[in-house]
Amino acid sequence: QVHRCRPLLGTFVSIQVRESEFAQEQINQAFAIIQEVDLQASFFRHDNWLDQINRQVLNPTPPPLWADRLLQLCDEMAIQSEGAFAPHHNGKLDLSGIAKGFAVDLATEYLIDCGVQSGVINAGGDLRVFGSLNYEVQLVSPLDGHTLQILSLKNQSIATSVVQIGALNI
Repeated sequence: QVHRCRPLLGTFVSIQVRESEFAQEQINQAFAIIQEVDLQASFFRHDNWLDQINRQVLNPTPPPLWADRLLQLCDEMAIQSEGAFAPHHNGKLDLSGIAKGFAVDLATEYLIDCGVQSGVINAGGDLRVFGSLNYEVQLVSPLDGHTLQILSLKNQSIATSVVQIGALNI
């Protein structure tokens, strides 16, 4: 297996895949996809795509290829959650509640499209498992460190701030 980790999205992002001839290059490109979402959709960066929308720039730079998809996902989540998820903060578009998971999904889709058979991407609790892999995840209390629950994921995602990762069996 190939396992790499980088600081992105305000956390550490790890990508683990089965060993293959092009695994290093595929992981590098998956990190580049995550970094692009981080750079373009961060509420805290200035003069990116999101900032230009919020400042109503007259001639903004062209949006990223994935921008419409992310905005549609925001609309769907706002409807499905009956307003509990709202991608706006003080009249500004704020994608902080969804961008990290979206970045993980885009990177996973890229790896699958490249023929990667199985793997895990973990971005600080936004975790996606794909392929033939069964992956054990421990939900741990941030208050006392006790295990709340152990889940076995296969072709699934989880997003939580209390995830501690178990053993990997790719």
